[in-house]
Amino acid sequence: NPGAITLAPADITLNATGTATGSVAVTGSGSTRTVTISAISGIVTWVPEDEVEALRIETVASHEDIVKAIARLCRNEKQPVPGMVAIELERMTEEVQLAKLRSEAEDRHQSALNAKPADDVSAFEVGIKLMPSAVRRGVRARRSGEQQELNADTILHKESVDPPPSPANPTTP
Repeated sequence: NPGAITLAPADITLNATGTATGSVAVTGSGSTRTVTISAISGIVTWVPEDEVEALRIETVASHEDIVKAIARLCRNEKQPVPGMVAIELERMTEEVQLAKLRSEAEDRHQSALNAKPADDVSAFEVGIKLMPSAVRRGVRARRSGEQQELNADTILHKESVDPPPSPANPTTP
């Protein structure tokens, strides 16, 4: 039986790939040891405080969100240290919230567009006054009923087919 076996985290080299890193811990005694690699997220840590912050981020954010945040940082050629990852996670959360608000606003807008207009004649008349005259004629015709719309179309069609009267002979069609 050889001498006592010692194994400490400093005796272990962790070969990380990409930005993935981890924290090494050794537990056990005698001839049985367990090596645990934790905090495998890709958050780069340089000092013990970074490791604490990385662990905090890993407990409050999903692994999927952390991976997305790290990927965004790497695309922008930024190192995924805990502070940058936290900022990116906040930005991603804000984007989701803004997208939800935008969708809700679009739904409300679409509902307003699809809503039956109120029969407030005075408001309708004010709105008509704001429209160009050609549009006003068509709106009033549609508002008054199908027959007037047909008459307005007939008049507009007749005006576009018949030449205007000549200045020399105003009665000539």
